[in-house]
Amino acid sequence: MDPSGQEYRLAVTDLGFRHYCEARRLSGEKPQDIAADLRQRLRRATVFLRIGLARGWEKYPDRCYLQITGVHTFPDYLGGRCFADFNLGQGTESAPPEGE
Repeated sequence: MDPSGQEYRLAVTDLGFRHYCEARRLSGEKPQDIAADLRQRLRRATVFLRIGLARGWEKYPDRCYLQITGVHTFPDYLGGRCFADFNLGQGTESAPPEGE
């Protein structure tokens, strides 16, 4: 929701966010549990979102769409990690330690 009260449903393309969620899913967590945990974490944090434009594609070459290209929180929901720290190929990376 922006300051004027307008609500948006935007795709998140931030690699840290996507890899974090995917690593948790691959470790066996249910998507609804991951979403609930993230919702709680983000509500307790100061959150900055970087908004960017997606490029048009073959079906709509004349259009661009808003997307979230960066998710930054204080405290850091990734615990200092970045997208490269999540081993998605083997699905062995787990969520941050409890209480983080």
